[in-house]
Amino acid sequence: MGPCDVGDRAAAHHQEVPMPFPDGTPTITLTGTLPCPVEGTGYDGKIVLTPSSYLVDTTRDAIYLGGGEKPIVDGAFSATIVPNDAAGIGPSGWRWLISIEPTGAPKRAFWAYVAGTGTVDISTLIEVPAPDGGSAGSGAVASVNGKTGVVVLTYADVDAEPEGAVAEHAAASDPHGDRTWATGEFAAKSANLSDLASAATARTNLGLGDAATLDVGTTAGTVAAGDDPRFSEGGGSSTIRTASVRITDDDLSGLPNVASWTIVQTSAGTQLKCSITAAVGDRIRALGLFMYDGAHFLDWNMLTSAGALGTYAASGTTTPLGEGNPTMYPSTAFKGYTTAEFFTVEAGHLNAGQVTVALAHQGTNAGKVYAHTLYPWRLRLENIGPEPA
Repeated sequence: MGPCDVGDRAAAHHQEVPMPFPDGTPTITLTGTLPCPVEGTGYDGKIVLTPSSYLVDTTRDAIYLGGGEKPIVDGAFSATIVPNDAAGIGPSGWRWLISIEPTGAPKRAFWAYVAGTGTVDISTLIEVPAPDGGSAGSGAVASVNGKTGVVVLTYADVDAEPEGAVAEHAAASDPHGDRTWATGEFAAKSANLSDLASAATARTNLGLGDAATLDVGTTAGTVAAGDDPRFSEGGGSSTIRTASVRITDDDLSGLPNVASWTIVQTSAGTQLKCSITAAVGDRIRALGLFMYDGAHFLDWNMLTSAGALGTYAASGTTTPLGEGNPTMYPSTAFKGYTTAEFFTVEAGHLNAGQVTVALAHQGTNAGKVYAHTLYPWRLRLENIGPEPA
């Protein structure tokens, strides 16, 4: 009798009934759906299941020989098999060789570890190496370089260099003559660039300017250090003068309707502005943070010495843009503004040595600038000095 069938087999004159597994044998049902990738038509054919070794069940005094096959009908099959993790069934490490052989399509064979209980779908299996280190397609290696049996290869069998040849070559002082040539062609790491023909030419070729040859210092003709007092000239570093306000007295009653531009003020009458000490030519940076919603146009303005609206940030002149500062465009949604603007101080801006920057608005519809305890209105001014020469 040939290998056992997992399912029914037709004999010449009668139908054989498969012998059931011994009582208590662990089994699982392996199923699968194998449609064609074009149109999804189900293949016919067979699936052949073969253990990597005959199996010995010491618990039930059974030996399982060979493998078997099940038909694939309209792209589906089902087979009852012994799982690889069945207790008491050896040898250890055995695997299933699964060969899918659809009619009219290429055969696919692979090794798998099939474990668990109940029903396992073939699509969940992961291909594993063959137990003997071979493959599902060709089996074990029959010969090596024309030799069979216990094979011992020498370097000559595979056209390799004799043992020690590479080490001998590497140890030679100059086996190719290229080391002597390279000494005069390339800079040596150990020389730290002292072997360059011209350091000045090398700096030019690297695009380095005069600073590459200057010492660090605090006087003319040196590269500036971090504590160089020259940084403070023109309003840099830690000498920047600052001033800030935080206004929270508004009861959120909203902005009054104004046809002409005017300074925003709270319902308590506090104008939204900030002042800082300055001189003609100083550059003032205004950093505002506040919440707003409504249809009024807004812009920052450096007031005149008399406290009237002077220079608008967006236009840079005493005439505002038609719709105010684009970065503060009206929004009917509750919106936060974080803005930064620059002004240059002129004589007409100074009042007792100070300049003032205010928030200006214009609009006849609803609008509200928040200056409340929950939503404070903040403005920070920074005097960074005149433009350096």
